[in-house]
Amino acid sequence: MKPKRSCESCRKRHRKCIIRPGATRCSGCDETDKECTLSPSFQFRPSKFSDITRVDWGGKSPEEHGASPGPGPGPDPDPDPDPDPETQSQTSLTSGRESVPLTDAAVEARDSIAPWSPASARTSGELTQREAFLYRMWVQKIALISDALDDERHFAVTVSRLALEHDVLLNGILGLASRFDRLANGPSGTSADIESAFYHGRCMELLIGLLNKPAETYDATLLAAVVLSRLYEENDTETDSLTYHLNGTSTLLGQEVITRLATKGGLAEAACWVHLRQAIYIAIVHRQHLNIPLRVYENLTAFRKADDTSYANRVVYLLARIVLHYFPQQPINVGSSPPDDDWKILQEELDMWFTLKPVSFNPIYYEPPDANGGEPFPRMWMASTLATVALQHYYSGQIIVNLHQSNNPLSTGFEATKAIRTNEKFIASSLCVLMGLALSNEQALNAWYLPCHMLQLCGYVLRNRMEREHTIQYLETVKKQIQWKTAPLIAVLTRQWAELDGYEIEER
Repeated sequence: MKPKRSCESCRKRHRKCIIRPGATRCSGCDETDKECTLSPSFQFRPSKFSDITRVDWGGKSPEEHGASPGPGPGPDPDPDPDPDPETQSQTSLTSGRESVPLTDAAVEARDSIAPWSPASARTSGELTQREAFLYRMWVQKIALISDALDDERHFAVTVSRLALEHDVLLNGILGLASRFDRLANGPSGTSADIESAFYHGRCMELLIGLLNKPAETYDATLLAAVVLSRLYEENDTETDSLTYHLNGTSTLLGQEVITRLATKGGLAEAACWVHLRQAIYIAIVHRQHLNIPLRVYENLTAFRKADDTSYANRVVYLLARIVLHYFPQQPINVGSSPPDDDWKILQEELDMWFTLKPVSFNPIYYEPPDANGGEPFPRMWMASTLATVALQHYYSGQIIVNLHQSNNPLSTGFEATKAIRTNEKFIASSLCVLMGLALSNEQALNAWYLPCHMLQLCGYVLRNRMEREHTIQYLETVKKQIQWKTAPLIAVLTRQWAELDGYEIEER
């Protein structure tokens, strides 16, 4: 493997060394004003195309033309890329102080390969065209996922505005949007991976600096930045299981200053609810204890208001309590399983939530499943994304309660087997409702996720062939709609169904 050009300081700090064309030291050393000792440079093979000319600065330095990086610079390509004929047809890279030659045609041609231009670094107070594209993608699509249960749209409005003032948020947004863009439009291993990693790495540097300050300085901006970092983790196949930032947010919620902010509402509370949904996802998919201080949520404004947002978030809190009981902190065999009275209370609260739900949470149009017509999922048109996702959390809670009853039958013998089959039939029906809600309300982007998580938990209970086939189709649609990693889940479900079917054949 060829050595990469980097400096001693970056190697010691285990940081990616970004060296801009024409620079004498890397971005990290330039920001920290440290001595930058670079390893030997390499001369790259020049382009054989003559229509690409060097950038003419008119006798002035690039900085005088406004090309110097601002406080949150855009990334530079790998300083030592492997020579590639396709790439060389668009750019000619040289080492040392010479600039990177790029024409307008070349920039347009390489958009699908490298989604940023090293010759157009962002200056203070403005974004490059690529960064503006990513920022707009965040506002118009990605933020809507986080704001699914927030009518005030704190992430789309407040976080987007604060990002123009706080680089930690801006880099978090750009990194997340770049990852979404790569998942939607390009294979892994492209230069877009470098781009998203650059912004995420920059966000991490700034985030660490904020966390190293006294706890009294912590604010909603910091909390939102950690939530953004966790969203990046969720959409990274390699780091999703690590949950570093999820643990970091849980730690922040234990800080008194954050608790006080959250109880006042606004962005801090909105970030807390997004974090709770993230924690539920990890607990369900990885079958682990919900490691989050739920007592913090009991003092939030959602329990004092009567609006739809508050009512929706209450069912999220209720689902969190159910998950907390289903995955206890200690193994069940040591006598730490929650008593049945607790489960009875949770079931009653879940039923009460559904009974008292606002009229806006009822479907505006409903068609039951039609097995004869090849439609195993119900059609449920909802009035809003908020109502769609809230109902999904309700049905998910019912599924887990019935899973508990299946694993802990109150009777024995025939009655126990009958109860288990009845519960599994209810679970399968509820899974179909979850997928039906998502398919019936395509605009509710957040609604695509929870059915996937619940299928990973108990999708094996689906026995009907048509339900299974439509479940696979649903997961393939999820991949197209929100670029979620569903291929491993499809493989797991296919294997589980085949194994269970094998037992039934043997019994016959």
